[in-house]
Amino acid sequence: MGRRAEDALTLALLAAAVAVAAFLRFDGLGEPSYWLDEILHQQLTTKLTANRWWQWFGRLEEEHAGLYYLTQLATRVFGTTEFAGRLAAATFGLATIPLLWFVPLERRALGASLVLLAVSPLHVYYSREARGYALIMFLTAALIAILMRGRSLAALCAVLLAMLYTSAVASTIVASAAAVCFLVAIVDREHRRWYAWATACAAIVLALFRAIYAARPMYDTKLPGFPPLDWDFATTLGRMFSVSAFGQEIAGRTAAATVIFALIGAIAIARNSHRQAIVLIGMTVLPFAITLLALRIYDHFFAVRYVVASLIGYLLLASVGIWSAAAKAAAFKRGGESRRAAYAITLIIAILTAAQAWPSARTEPFQKLDWRGIASTLRQYVRPGDVILAAEPWSDVSLRHYFGEVPGVRLVLMSGVGITEVMVNGSPASWLVSAGASTDTSIRTWMCRYPIVLANELENFRLHYAPSLRDFVQHRARPADLRAFSTALGDDGFTIKPDDEPLFGEGWANAEGTFRWAVGKRATVVFPRNEKRDRTIGFHAYPATPQTMRVSLNGHAVGAVALPNEWRDYTITVPAAFWNEGLNTLAFEFENSVVPSEQDRRELAVSFQRIWIDRQKPAGAYPVAFNDCD
Repeated sequence: MGRRAEDALTLALLAAAVAVAAFLRFDGLGEPSYWLDEILHQQLTTKLTANRWWQWFGRLEEEHAGLYYLTQLATRVFGTTEFAGRLAAATFGLATIPLLWFVPLERRALGASLVLLAVSPLHVYYSREARGYALIMFLTAALIAILMRGRSLAALCAVLLAMLYTSAVASTIVASAAAVCFLVAIVDREHRRWYAWATACAAIVLALFRAIYAARPMYDTKLPGFPPLDWDFATTLGRMFSVSAFGQEIAGRTAAATVIFALIGAIAIARNSHRQAIVLIGMTVLPFAITLLALRIYDHFFAVRYVVASLIGYLLLASVGIWSAAAKAAAFKRGGESRRAAYAITLIIAILTAAQAWPSARTEPFQKLDWRGIASTLRQYVRPGDVILAAEPWSDVSLRHYFGEVPGVRLVLMSGVGITEVMVNGSPASWLVSAGASTDTSIRTWMCRYPIVLANELENFRLHYAPSLRDFVQHRARPADLRAFSTALGDDGFTIKPDDEPLFGEGWANAEGTFRWAVGKRATVVFPRNEKRDRTIGFHAYPATPQTMRVSLNGHAVGAVALPNEWRDYTITVPAAFWNEGLNTLAFEFENSVVPSEQDRRELAVSFQRIWIDRQKPAGAYPVAFNDCD
């Protein structure tokens, strides 16, 4: 295989990598809801449209300048959907793939890097988020290509200024570029002049970072601090940079192999060219190390997005390592056969590595909490007078973005447990939402006294309902909820026990161990059923005083039974015509009740240990015949 054939094959590989990368970055781009940071950036983009044109040339907020927001404004020609909001990131992510073609490395190694970057879960993930990290990785790839070529100061300055105009996060990349250029200027006499000027350019831009942005990262000290730099931290990072953006415990051998290939690549490139080794190793290690040092100094929590700039160099080094190992493996062949075998081995290793990363790249970007769906669901349940109470700014911002305005319903961010209690007690119904991180978890903890009606592990989301699960089931549940609840109870029958609070309606005292008293003249049980058919109703009861009890279902009298002064089982067969598909109300009406004492003024009628629906008639149960009682 000649040089032209190799270039043609690499170009074909580039085309295939771009096609795969486009699929991974654009397919279903607008399907997941925004999460908090994306929403905040979209809100800030909208707010910045009111700025005068000259205000766009400086810092727009503490940690960001205007380049990212300009790209967001540009994509708004396609609307304000999630697809439009993420379009710029996906475009920069895709453009990074062909940009690697301009990195002056062995073409066969570049072929492997195209495959690895196209399917990199970390790169795919941040190419599908409406934030600036895909832009930063694109600029980092351009910077690596320029520094390794060492030819155009104008292009270098343009990329450095673009980083300055993007985010304070890019300062670590510019600082790394300054250090790299300084080292190359020392060791490489042939290119010393160019790298000396490059050092000066990077140093000037770095000084501008200090002048424009805040001196330290914005951070609340109540949030978790910097994690320990232990083996778990290292292995998680290894997986993040190769097989899972979330650092899931998968494909551990592939992640370890990628690290080994990167080390082999660093050694191989150092043997071939000190200048290129300093640039590529430096632009991989230094942004990572400087960022970790800054986070450690300020005891700031760590997130992999802070070090994504190192991903480009890391995958380039791994690709060089794969090629070097493949060349060694094919050394037993001669001449052109050796080159062809090495290229084939390189591509096979790269493709196998990408295959391990593919499931994560395909699924992880979609693993976002569906705030859009949550808001849509809430709009179906709420009624005028309801309040939605958010436990922390995270849940307030996220839900408010999608919920919009509903007449008579308020969405309120809570500031303390006391006011939250007042709001709940003063409203007919309250929806209590909590998600994400917060420096004050007191309200979130307090909400646990109310039942959860919706929850998700993503963002640790919980939705509680007040006043009770009984109120939700009997007054707010929709047909689909009732069908699910009925199925959960048991389609072939179920037993209501004294502590099954959601099923008891009016006329009941609190549960007392294994029984519950019906009080007054009437008590009801409310429960769902999925179809209309003949059913048996049974109960185990003891009267406070001997009496006759009338039983009705959904307003239809179904029987009357004499209750002697003892515990007994009773059954009533009820025809299909009396049943509802959905909620059914079983009512017990009593002739007599007893007040036990001056200390206990309850009007006790009948005590129930269990009520069953559709169960087999227990041995010794007393049947109740239908009659014409009203």
